[in-house]
Amino acid sequence: MLPYPIGQSGVQFIRVLPILSLDYYNPKAAHLKEEFSQEIAGLATPTDDPIYIELHAKYVTNILYDYETRASSKLFRVAAIQFVRSYTASRHSCWEATCEPVFRDANTGLFHVPSEVQVPGSQVTLTHALQGYCLAEYANGTDAEPTYLPWVDQYISYFETSILPKYSQEDLGISVDAISGISNPGDVVSIFDTVTTRREDKALFLANETADSVDPISGDTDAAPNVKV
Repeated sequence: MLPYPIGQSGVQFIRVLPILSLDYYNPKAAHLKEEFSQEIAGLATPTDDPIYIELHAKYVTNILYDYETRASSKLFRVAAIQFVRSYTASRHSCWEATCEPVFRDANTGLFHVPSEVQVPGSQVTLTHALQGYCLAEYANGTDAEPTYLPWVDQYISYFETSILPKYSQEDLGISVDAISGISNPGDVVSIFDTVTTRREDKALFLANETADSVDPISGDTDAAPNVKV
């Protein structure tokens, strides 16, 4: 196993030498080689960003009411947390709460995504129906600590204090844990399977909430949902 330094960055590649014949291979060397392979695999295993873990635990499945938007859809559920990288000086990279529109079923009190904004026969929400809200932005670059923004917390609080009380307890007939439409958080399907996500190679920030995001590669104006900051 030979390390090869690359440039001045200190990055190294590891080349694992092949075993030509097990009949003449030292068992101790084989054991050390297996241990080394496990160590390399452990180091290569990706880990979630601590900020992502924090934001995901705090926001995903929460219902919010955007009382500031001019759009007809004001009720949303946080479906995913995404890192949105900016490629322009006028917009900052940020952590975004990607939300799907929901409506309340009067019969059950649960909140569902309208079928007309889903891919037929699936639970995947169409891209143009998703709404993005900035949770934390990197005004001084991604090497610095992010600045947390208050908007999503305010919209969640407004829903809980002003909208939810309008639904009588008798009408709901369900526990608070089921408000989001998901009785068991463990039942939440991976966001990469259920939400049409936007990757870091797309410019997503929009000053105008009604404008479409533009894919910088394809130029597709429907490539990403609107982002509100």
